[in-house]
Amino acid sequence: MNKTHNKTVQRREFLKKTAVAGVAIGSGAATSQSLAASTDETSQKTEHKGYRETDHINEYYRLARF
Repeated sequence: MNKTHNKTVQRREFLKKTAVAGVAIGSGAATSQSLAASTDETSQKTEHKGYRETDHINEYYRLARF
């Protein structure tokens, strides 16, 4: 009975590790794809470089009394 129990435990541990590895690989692939997509969008949207006074910055200056 001990050998059967030991094999069952080993099989369960193997399946747990396989599941964890599959999730890790899947999340890594999803992350790299989303980073590639965001990099493409960012490069297309950033036409203006340098300092820009936006409404947000003007509101900060108004509140900080600069």
